[in-house]
Amino acid sequence: MPDQESIETTRLLHTHQPPYVFGSSLARKRRVRQFQCCLWSILLVGFLASLVITIAYTTNLPVDAEKETASTSNETDLISVDTFITLFNNTWPLEDQVEMKTNDRGNWDHAMQEGEMFLESKDSIEKNASSLPIDSPSYRHQRVMGTSDKARELSRKGYQLEGAARFLYGNQTKSRKEFTC
Repeated sequence: MPDQESIETTRLLHTHQPPYVFGSSLARKRRVRQFQCCLWSILLVGFLASLVITIAYTTNLPVDAEKETASTSNETDLISVDTFITLFNNTWPLEDQVEMKTNDRGNWDHAMQEGEMFLESKDSIEKNASSLPIDSPSYRHQRVMGTSDKARELSRKGYQLEGAARFLYGNQTKSRKEFTC
């Protein structure tokens, strides 16, 4: 008969832990907590030291060094002293720009004619475009995603109004090719 110590079963009603269970003692938990606290303290001190060094370095740069660092950076990011003084001396808020008066019926009619010309140029481009092959995925996509006649008319009207709005807002000097699809 084997002796009782070699049995590997543990009684469920036993009050003390068996010797092979490695329980963590309070001293071990305290040491782990101290170690973690020490690590976090070192990281925090390192971060704060790098922050202080960075601030001290940037504030103690001599004037010549600032010009050198400014010349190595992108020149378009910098504001000249004259521009800064002009902006600083302005009273705020600045006055709004005068908007274009579009109450003239002739101006509106001319803008709508420009919009119609944009629409006609788009139609001429689409007319000359080759059609897609019937077996292609793009053709099938166009057929599945097709819309109603009312939606097409609204789209055409929107394109015409977009051309008119661009004309009204001063884009009439640009060529029509920039605005077509």
